[in-house]
Amino acid sequence: MFRFIGRLLFEVFVEFLFHETGRVITRLLSPGRHFEGITLTVVGLLFWSTAALLLFFGYRTLA
Repeated sequence: MFRFIGRLLFEVFVEFLFHETGRVITRLLSPGRHFEGITLTVVGLLFWSTAALLLFFGYRTLA
C-alpha cells in the first residue's frame, strides 16, 4: 500500500514539476517543434536546478 502511494506521489511530482515545466519552456523557445518524454523532463530539471542555485547564491550574497 505504501509503495503504491509513494509511487503515485513521485509520478505526480515528477510529471507536474519537471515534465510540464519542460513542456512550457520548450514551447516558448521552439514553438514549431514538438518534444517528448525525457527531453521535457531534462529541460524542466535543468530549469528548477538553475532556479534553486540562483536563489541560494542570491540569498548568500544578500545575507
